[in-house]
Amino acid sequence: MRAPLEAALEAVALRLTGHGVPFLLGGSALLDALGLDVAVRDIDLMLRPEDRARFEAACEAWLREVTTEPGPVLTSAWKATLDVRGEEVEGLGGLAVAGGPAAPFRCCGVRRYGSVDVPLCDPSVWLELYRVYKPERAALLEAYVNGAG
Repeated sequence: MRAPLEAALEAVALRLTGHGVPFLLGGSALLDALGLDVAVRDIDLMLRPEDRARFEAACEAWLREVTTEPGPVLTSAWKATLDVRGEEVEGLGGLAVAGGPAAPFRCCGVRRYGSVDVPLCDPSVWLELYRVYKPERAALLEAYVNGAG
């Protein structure tokens, strides 16, 4: 992951941890944290739907927009987009495949970014999301999940 993205992740993680807002690293940044070779364009953080107000309060200075409009493939109860030092960070409250239940909010390890430990989403959760959303990433993640376990 590029250094500016890592710095943005550290800043958000410190803020959320300081405000007691549970979160998990997901998306391409999760795959990168697992050692898989993927391009990381932005940071995706999984959050619980009920933590929207706390998330917005914690990240108020970086908040660009919040929407409850569902995506065509992946959806969430809400999605907040942050601009952290010029880097995009998305907070996804209750991430799901469109028309389905929210993905489990399940941690599986941590990775240190700067001065903070960032909790990682269980890779098997993102494997199921990627099977529908990005099959090429699902193939990478499936090899990791099967090899790890």
